[in-house]
Amino acid sequence: QSDAQASRAVTAPVSKGLIACIDDSPVIGKELEAILKPLGYEVLSIIDPLQSISILIQKKPKLIFLDLIMPNTNGYELCSFFRKSAAFKDIPIVMLTGHDGVIDRLRAKVAGSTDFMGKPPDPEKVQQVVQRLLGEDWNDVNTAQLNSDRMSLHTTS
Repeated sequence: QSDAQASRAVTAPVSKGLIACIDDSPVIGKELEAILKPLGYEVLSIIDPLQSISILIQKKPKLIFLDLIMPNTNGYELCSFFRKSAAFKDIPIVMLTGHDGVIDRLRAKVAGSTDFMGKPPDPEKVQQVVQRLLGEDWNDVNTAQLNSDRMSLHTTS
């Protein structure tokens, strides 16, 4: 093995696992990917909630971000379904919504969500939630860089 190959092997990022985002807006999936990819996670963005179940069974994510309001179903129903399934009952589910009211939070909790977050996703809050739910430690992550990356998404779309 050459020195170049050895150094590439050492510096190649190791995935910390897969995080899924179920949201009918592809922009939210891209934002979460921009926040989580630099932290070492792969992000699977699913825009059709009815296809999500079979995809998630195959991919087995460590955490699921789930939009509250989508066509054909809603986050409460999907979360409730996931909680009744052995494959998903222990996977943290974070509800995403543009409506951050007390009633929405309560309904999300009753449906089985682990946490609740407003949209658009705030990089610092996403990092804190993932760190808390998955027990990760990212002292070396530059949150200012994450904010900068997120802002560039809004200016280029």
